[in-house]
Amino acid sequence: MQDTSEDPKRPCKHTLTQMPYASEFFVGRSAELANMNSFLKPSRSGRNGVVLQGISGSGKTQLALRYIDQFGGAYSHVLWISAASADEVEASFEEAANSLEASGTSIPVLRSKGTGGDRSYVHACLSDVLEPNWLMVLDSLDAPSIHARRYAPTCDKGSVLVISTFADAKRFFRLPVIELPDLDEESACDLLGSLVGRHGNTATDDEVDMSMLVLEIGSSTKC
Repeated sequence: MQDTSEDPKRPCKHTLTQMPYASEFFVGRSAELANMNSFLKPSRSGRNGVVLQGISGSGKTQLALRYIDQFGGAYSHVLWISAASADEVEASFEEAANSLEASGTSIPVLRSKGTGGDRSYVHACLSDVLEPNWLMVLDSLDAPSIHARRYAPTCDKGSVLVISTFADAKRFFRLPVIELPDLDEESACDLLGSLVGRHGNTATDDEVDMSMLVLEIGSSTKC
């Protein structure tokens, strides 16, 4: 029988939180996607994790969304935690806890009210109840404090993807780091082609300006 545990065409079984909008103009990054999967691969036992590190606007969030689109079928649950602020973290865990309760997840730990209660409840579910092949994304964790290490459960299972501009991410998170470089020439040209082709063979002035900027960032040579 064919193994479909990591079929990229099969969606994740359960998405516990809303995710950002995925751009239709994503191009390239095939090497980074393969590298991410080698670190996060849920079929490997124990805790898996990696940090996507790069400057603001380098496409880290879109790359993470594309990873989930391609490899989401390998995960039982996906949690997208917005970690730009403490309030956003708690709101994300509240949403995840609501989803778990609505799904009828049975857990011996009561969901308590107050700061950290939803996070503890979700951690208990991830640690003791759910299948071990879950994925937690910590997005925009750009100014981490010591408390940021508590956002992911301490159990020896699951996969954690951190998205950060933090320059010292490897030492702080104690995870391998994938640094996002500028788009290469081929990918920049593909993006230009996608933008120009949006309206047939014409593009708006804004799209042309954006395309030229992409080419300047990705490559200084002709397509």
